[in-house]
Amino acid sequence: MAKKRVASGEEAPAVPTKRMRRAKNPRDGMYKALDNFVLFPDQPDYEDHQQELALYQALGHKTRDLQLRASVVISKALVGQSGNEEPKEPYLTEVEFKRHLEQHLFPALTTGHAVSREGTFRVLSKVFSALVGERALTDSKYPSLSFDELLSSLVRHTTLANESTAGDDHDMGRLLGVRCLVQSDILSKDPQRWRQLLPLLLELAIKNSQLQQACGSIIADSVQTLGEKDASFTLDAVSETSIAKSAESLAIWVAALQQHPSLKSKTWSKPVSNKSAPGLSGLLKDSATKVLNENSSAAADNGKATWTSPLHFVWGKLATYFGKIGEDSLREFMSIWTPVVEEYLFAKNATDLQKARGFLIFQRMLQGIAANKTLAPAIFTRNFMSCLQNHAARKDRHLHTLAMETLAVIENVAAAEPKSVLPLLQGLLGVNGSYDFEQRTHSKTIEKIMKHTRAEDTKAVLSLLGAPFKKGSGGKDRLSASGNSYILYLYYLASSGSSAAMEKLCSLAFGGADVTSRYGLSDSAKATCKTQIESAFAKASRATGKFDHICQAVASMKPDSVVELNEEVASQQKQALKSLKGLLKKQEALPEGDDVLQAVALLHAVALFQVYSLATGAETLLAGVNTFAETFENEEGQETWQILIVKVLLPMVHRPSALGRLVAKHVFECFAPKLDPEAMLVLVERLEFSEDMTGYSQLLEDINAGDDSDDGEDDSGSDKGSDDEEALGSHLQDMEAEKEKKKPKHNGKKAEKEEEKKEEEEDEEDDGLGSDMSDSEMMAMDDTLVAAFKHLSGAGADTAEAKEAKTFVLNFKSRIIDLVEAYLQSQPRNTTVIFPTFPSLVALMARTSSSDLRARTVDILTRYRKRFLKERKRWVEESNGTDVKENLAVLEAIHDEMGSRDSAKFAKGASMACLTVAAAVVATDKDKIGELNRMHERLEGEMKGKRRKLHKSFFETWTGYQQSVCNGTEQT
Repeated sequence: MAKKRVASGEEAPAVPTKRMRRAKNPRDGMYKALDNFVLFPDQPDYEDHQQELALYQALGHKTRDLQLRASVVISKALVGQSGNEEPKEPYLTEVEFKRHLEQHLFPALTTGHAVSREGTFRVLSKVFSALVGERALTDSKYPSLSFDELLSSLVRHTTLANESTAGDDHDMGRLLGVRCLVQSDILSKDPQRWRQLLPLLLELAIKNSQLQQACGSIIADSVQTLGEKDASFTLDAVSETSIAKSAESLAIWVAALQQHPSLKSKTWSKPVSNKSAPGLSGLLKDSATKVLNENSSAAADNGKATWTSPLHFVWGKLATYFGKIGEDSLREFMSIWTPVVEEYLFAKNATDLQKARGFLIFQRMLQGIAANKTLAPAIFTRNFMSCLQNHAARKDRHLHTLAMETLAVIENVAAAEPKSVLPLLQGLLGVNGSYDFEQRTHSKTIEKIMKHTRAEDTKAVLSLLGAPFKKGSGGKDRLSASGNSYILYLYYLASSGSSAAMEKLCSLAFGGADVTSRYGLSDSAKATCKTQIESAFAKASRATGKFDHICQAVASMKPDSVVELNEEVASQQKQALKSLKGLLKKQEALPEGDDVLQAVALLHAVALFQVYSLATGAETLLAGVNTFAETFENEEGQETWQILIVKVLLPMVHRPSALGRLVAKHVFECFAPKLDPEAMLVLVERLEFSEDMTGYSQLLEDINAGDDSDDGEDDSGSDKGSDDEEALGSHLQDMEAEKEKKKPKHNGKKAEKEEEKKEEEEDEEDDGLGSDMSDSEMMAMDDTLVAAFKHLSGAGADTAEAKEAKTFVLNFKSRIIDLVEAYLQSQPRNTTVIFPTFPSLVALMARTSSSDLRARTVDILTRYRKRFLKERKRWVEESNGTDVKENLAVLEAIHDEMGSRDSAKFAKGASMACLTVAAAVVATDKDKIGELNRMHERLEGEMKGKRRKLHKSFFETWTGYQQSVCNGTEQT
């Protein structure tokens, strides 16, 4: 029964219980000591000793953060240096320094968990290096702490005992201590030091088999830094012990040979092969599976705990050795690789554990011999390749992850060592591999390797890719499958900028019957080849920033045997081809080239390629390019060439093609300085199309200029969907991240927030119909839409078709905005051309159903305003104030577009347009601020009188601007 509660005034103090008390965390004291530490005093008192104890406890703690911080603090306190920083003169006396070594550091080597000794190892390595290494503090400050004294203290504190837990701790402590002394700057001071350390390592390796590999690794690493005499001494010493015929001994021998090829060993002979040492393969088999054999309990659980255990270091030494000795070592290498890896680890009856170790050995060996054009392909042996492909192809295989890691290593090797590309391809696609390697493994390994092909290797790579198509190389079905892979591989190579691969790809696409039969190409494969060419053009241009390869490739095409052209089109084609070749010759004659000439040549090349590909509307495009070229050269005609260039680019922008958009933007930027206002208005007027099936129909009529055929294009086998990185969604996703930053600044009242939230919800609802669509999807939908126009009106169209039509128009408008943005960025001071486009941009923001497209337009206007303000001073000097009336007319036109959308986002975009024009007017004539203010007052009255809607932030922004002008604080 519970006791009656005592009144609060009469309660006795509660006795703390275990639950009430918070247990003190020992790490709190360690962190406090680290934070408060300054230096070790020469005569420490009790508090100093407590702080010192806490520091060394932190040094031996399992928490990495404590270890690292403590090692830095203690190293600086003892020797004035931690890491690679500039050393300082140590301040401790010799007595205190020895006390720290004897009481803390040496004893810490033999106590605690292996992880906890890492901190001690870091400090001792830095201390030993400072004392008897490069800094040689023993000679200048601590004469009693010589190398012999340090070694003697180490041996004394790590006495080797009989087998026991304590004995193992001492063995590990001695190993760590010796490893601290085996540093290049320490051994280089006196060669005799190595002869003192070597017996300790050999004694430890013989006594403790678990440390044998670690001791061997230290000896092998050290022998590579020794002179020939000391290296020979080391080999003789090892050969006289019980580990003379072990994997460790072999690794030491191989490491010594790398520096001193003439060395001889009592145990091993040259060359390093199974023939010279009959037991070598058995030794290496044991080293490969030693971890598995010693952990039989783990093997019961499918061996997952040991599959990725570190490899024996002998494989790393062998990889480096064979990678350096040249191409004459194939026979010796295969005498080791075949029996150990191919016939044992990857044997048909091998366990998953053996195969797992085989994958790891392959990865390590490939990294060492990748640059050797003879050995690198040789390790792609039959059993290995079969295992690699089988496990990479299926995710349910036990070794799928390791197989994919192996593919990743192959890809990384190609990236790090481009000269290895050809050997790697020989291994993957050659005799033991599969020509359809990517299809079998469902990977992109070949593509990633080919990205790094060197120009000097291109010819050899093309020869390798064409090898399966020599006479008598396979049946019809196999030839057809290989032909499809051949097209894909040429595409990879061409995408990296290889003109030879590009020309070969063109020869396949436009080749005659002999080419078709030789490579087993079907009609669909040839159609795919054409789309691959276009995609490769785009990728290579995007990667290199150059377009010369497109012009050269098209100029060298000979499609006459497979492309039938009517007389009129053939005449246009001959004219364009002649102009293209003439332009290329002019380009070659110029030392630095000419951007405008290149742009004209590029237009001819793209138009010709479209004609060769039998693309819909290509004939019209070709005729337009020829007409433009003549007009541009003669500067005469009913229409100016500026308008003609825009009309030529519009079909390229409209067509769902990454290459078309890329070329159109490049050409537009080249001609941008020469464009006049009328040409830009022709461009932005295309933003007025309604975003429905009626607007889509009008868009097609406008682009095709009377061409009634459908605007689709044969997308059989099309692979361009992956190249549509620049479609609407790629622009719009960037805008979403900026929504919060781009909101207009106003009072922020609750009602306004709710209003903006409602507006965003409405925009999202409207924009649901305008989700992004890839190029290939748009190409596929053209047939459906055009057929629908013959039977249905825009109002009664099917909902799905209406959505697709809307998306197509939105994408087209986004590409127009691409060109407008490019012009604003490249010609910020050409307001005669830029300002007249503002009413169309404001109208787009007001009428589009896409909140994303609206946000992007707002962003463009905002960024342009900032750019113009920076350039305004130079603009005034160039314009001389002649555009005031025209700019006021532009402002009036912008105001005419107001009132159809009550949106904070729209208000911001409209404000940016108005303020930019106003800034130009005020910069020319500051007295015009009154007229500008009256125009905005009249607009505000119209919004009220006609019940038209405009968000109040527009007028708040203008009020703030006109006040800043009157006060002389306008942004400049």
